[in-house]
Amino acid sequence: MKVGTDELTDVSQAGSVEVPEFMAVKERGSVQHLASRVSGRLADGFGTWDAFGAVFPAVTASGVPKDAAYDVIRQYEPERRGLYSGAVLTVDEDGGMDAALVLRSVYRQGGRTWLRAGAGIVGQSTAAREFEETSEKLESVSRFLVAADGADGADGPQARLAG
Repeated sequence: MKVGTDELTDVSQAGSVEVPEFMAVKERGSVQHLASRVSGRLADGFGTWDAFGAVFPAVTASGVPKDAAYDVIRQYEPERRGLYSGAVLTVDEDGGMDAALVLRSVYRQGGRTWLRAGAGIVGQSTAAREFEETSEKLESVSRFLVAADGADGADGPQARLAG
């Protein structure tokens, strides 16, 4: 949370950065997260895109500051992450913005559909528990997939989100 606070401080009015919610337990399906919320008032000359740039990608996606995370990801991951750990956002014509970090996702391309989820590995992590948690995250998305008839022109069955 310290890194997130420091990042927001760069674009906020002096003294306006605060933590209105600290380590609250948030249920996400069968997984519980500790979540904190950091807020601040934008300083003169800064807009929503500046705030987004200051805090994105979220440090919570890797658990370490951005530069260190980028170095490790580039060194050890053989392919680009794509949307994973990216953001989905909406922007109003008046500059209002709402963004969400992508940690559980469904992809479809070339007649294939696949799910993606990740785990936050820390010193106390065990491979078995991280696998179990990642499976729980995938299950929280997969139960909303239903078979489609492939009417979009692709060969074979497809999947789509229900609802």
